[in-house]
Amino acid sequence: MRGIGYSIINMLQIGNAKLSFDILSKTYPSLLDNLRQDINCGITASDVDISPELFHEAYELLFNLVNIKELYNFCLSAKIDQTYL
Repeated sequence: MRGIGYSIINMLQIGNAKLSFDILSKTYPSLLDNLRQDINCGITASDVDISPELFHEAYELLFNLVNIKELYNFCLSAKIDQTYL
């Protein structure tokens, strides 16, 4: 279910940085933390812990969000910086 949510957010945010800012600041403030957790699980854990589809959606959404300059401070607060990437 979370993968579907990531996919929907990803489709919405591609064309609208303001919408992405609102999602991260108001609607889903823990999104970046959840993305980071899912990506870490996908890299370090077995296939049982996270599906490849969820990992792919989380990875794609994270990289799309990181590329929006208005979201840079949100990324830093979630410890997603150049070192992590």
